[in-house]
Amino acid sequence: MSLMFTLSGKSIVFVANYFPVINLSDGDYDLGLAIFETYYTIPNVNKSNNRLYFTKDNKEITIPEGSYEMPDINEFLEHAIL
Repeated sequence: MSLMFTLSGKSIVFVANYFPVINLSDGDYDLGLAIFETYYTIPNVNKSNNRLYFTKDNKEITIPEGSYEMPDINEFLEHAIL
């Protein structure tokens, strides 16, 4: 038997409580985590690192706070600069 739990939310603190308790040991099987996936869940741009200044005019670009992959930040900056 296998169980799949899908949890979602927008907070950086994530807690899930299940009742009744899930029995993970019956003596014949071992429990293991097969896969742990996260998609855009760790914020890597916040108010302390979301500003970029460039050119001799010292223009400011502000990246919205959130969770991004590098190609997304690159695309945002290309559009903002051009």
